Amino acid sequence: MKDLTEGKISKNLLLFTIPVIFSLTLSRAYTTIDQIMVGKLLGEVSLAAVGSTSSFLTFFSSLLWGAGMGIPLYIGFLSSKGEKSKTVSALKSNIVFLALVAFTISFLSIVFYKPIFSFLNVNKEIYVDAFKYYAIVTASKTMATVTACSNDIFNILGAPSHALKMSVINCVVNIFLNYLFIKILGFGVTGAAIATFISIAVVFAINVFALKKLIKSISTEKSDKKINFHHVKMGWKYALPCMAQQGVMYFASLLVQPSINSLGNSQIAAYSVDLTIYNILTIFFYSASSSVSTFCNQCLGKGKINLVKKGFLHGLIIGFCLSMPIILLSLIFPAQLASLFLQDANGETAQYIIRYIALCFPFLPLTIVTNFFHRFFRGIMVPNLALFSTVIYSIARIIFTYLLVPIYFMDGVYWGFILAWACEFIVCIIIYITKKWKSKQYLEIEKAQNA
Repeated sequence: MKDLTEGKISKNLLLFTIPVIFSLTLSRAYTTIDQIMVGKLLGEVSLAAVGSTSSFLTFFSSLLWGAGMGIPLYIGFLSSKGEKSKTVSALKSNIVFLALVAFTISFLSIVFYKPIFSFLNVNKEIYVDAFKYYAIVTASKTMATVTACSNDIFNILGAPSHALKMSVINCVVNIFLNYLFIKILGFGVTGAAIATFISIAVVFAINVFALKKLIKSISTEKSDKKINFHHVKMGWKYALPCMAQQGVMYFASLLVQPSINSLGNSQIAAYSVDLTIYNILTIFFYSASSSVSTFCNQCLGKGKINLVKKGFLHGLIIGFCLSMPIILLSLIFPAQLASLFLQDANGETAQYIIRYIALCFPFLPLTIVTNFFHRFFRGIMVPNLALFSTVIYSIARIIFTYLLVPIYFMDGVYWGFILAWACEFIVCIIIYITKKWKSKQYLEIEKAQNA
């Protein structure tokens, strides 16, 4: 397990970031592959079926991802303090409890799909295919949640190569199965969903063995097999703000989806691809910000708070250096990027995607900075600040979108993104300048060092 606080900060963060980049690239590949193969092989209507429920799938997934990001903060803190038996107990208890929560949410989401589809305004033309994809992918969410949380646990303990290995397996299996079920067997949208389910199941099974090995490497002492609710309580103390922060962010997307679904299949398909392109291009600064979160968490556990600001700055510079070339290439070649997902590279859907890139990408530096603040706040053990800034973002996006869409249609959706990014950026800068980010643990260490 790598100690990022020892040695040259920029070198440690960069070496940590590189495997995370590959890991995130591959872990997000299965969604991208689904969309590319559906768009290329099945057409715009099928792509709209996949995209029509994507905002809800992303919303409830984000709740689980948020919990999965918060729990490792507590586990990493215990590990940094050298409390091995507590680390193992906390890891086991929180993973099991998270799996139970994920299963409950997934089950209810399938049972109550009709009111969800009604809210999303899913039209009759794509309703059947939309449900097939939605139900199968939802059924995989428990396994996906445990895997994602496990990857973050390995990351925060300084072993990002684990997530990379899991992502490689996921990607390879998903590509093969997509080709098999869509191209060869002709299962259509259902085939894309089945491929996703099986690839997640394979990685989940492998990940269970990896967790067992990790636990043995931390401590050989026998631990109680029962869930330790004290550790669950402490883990969810950090999980809930992260869960709420992610949920609030994607709740905004959920609320604007009915407005987009009412515009037509071209707009639905374009919006789905827009979000996928955004997620691909954010990999680079997300990876760098992940290293900042781990670095700050280790600094806090080891009492090296004098390094926290330096780590944040070095990570931010790395994030910009990695992201800007990709953003510039996207702005130069937007049509080529759009054509990856579509049968008709000159059609209406392609034009909306090109417009999204041209309008929104120049403002991506705003969201790069705010993402680093999110990770910084989590690493320093004040995830509630990330929640607060995200609430501002979400409120702004909902308001601006519903004000502008009736006038500017899809441009209104895109300006809703931009103006919301700007609002959150300002809020994060104010929090940082006023030093509201100093957590209880940080202040205690600072007081002890100054005594």
